Amino acid sequence: MKILIVDDSMMVRNSLKRMLEASGLPDLEIRMAPNGEKGLSLFEEDTPDILIADLLMPVLDGTEMVRQLSDIKHRCFITVLSSNFQKPVKDRLLRLGAHLFTEKPITDEKLSHILKEFEKFRTSLS
Repeated sequence: MKILIVDDSMMVRNSLKRMLEASGLPDLEIRMAPNGEKGLSLFEEDTPDILIADLLMPVLDGTEMVRQLSDIKHRCFITVLSSNFQKPVKDRLLRLGAHLFTEKPITDEKLSHILKEFEKFRTSLS
């Protein structure tokens, strides 16, 4: 499973990476980027199964990243992370193409929820 983590906080990226590695997912490949611009570049190099992107980042934020990905045909499950959990923000991102909006901080339970929603998404593609 290929997962791309895009967050301007190195602490968040590394924490998510450790949590994912501890989850026991088979054949796990994790790539990381500090902003949406670098994240899009990695996405285009090798489309991940799951994209976990922060909402507020320098250079290119999560909203613009999701908007640009909506123009690309892909089968990636997109989760946006933010501490700004306002309904209008969540609704806008879901309309743009995100599949899930998850409130920071990420816990084991929230990561488990993301992975369960990914499994539902993957099943719906079959």
